[in-house]
Amino acid sequence: MSRNEQLEAGLKRIAEDYHLPGGGRKKLSQLVAEHLYWFDAAEKRGMGWRDVIRALTAAGVTGKRGKPLSIGTLSSAVWRERAEVKRNDNARPRQASQSRPLRSRLPSPAKPLKYGSPRQDIAIRKDVSDSKPAPNNHTSATQMGRATNVKRLVATKTRPSTPKVRTHSSKDLLDFMNRARTIRRPSGDE
Repeated sequence: MSRNEQLEAGLKRIAEDYHLPGGGRKKLSQLVAEHLYWFDAAEKRGMGWRDVIRALTAAGVTGKRGKPLSIGTLSSAVWRERAEVKRNDNARPRQASQSRPLRSRLPSPAKPLKYGSPRQDIAIRKDVSDSKPAPNNHTSATQMGRATNVKRLVATKTRPSTPKVRTHSSKDLLDFMNRARTIRRPSGDE
């Protein structure tokens, strides 16, 4: 079976799944989740979002009132489902029987982190605990200064700042509402 025939067969299955008994329609997110492989195959074939939407519309997969799906709606549904699959794959523990190439078993190199990200704070805390000098170890003053600076950074970055919330009394609220009413009404209408 050629690629085009496979795409057409998958498109037919999508259209059959989309239309529910009694004239209902399946949610787009569920449809995409069940047929994500088709969207991946269409992308590999070189189809753009407009091509995919034209094919879906021709098969009967449309939005409200029979209009074609929008690019934003369809692309975001596919993107969310791909992210969900990726998240689930990363969270699933690997079985020993599943063989992976050696390269994928090696730890990935450290990625640059944004300043103040939770991962960076953990990395900094780890560096701080590693940088504590041993009792008999001769440490230079610059190394001690770096460890102290890192400790200060951790102390400032790990404490969440609490926003100060001003509470208003009911009198303040009524005064505000009266001022707003006078602004909205012309002076001669009262």
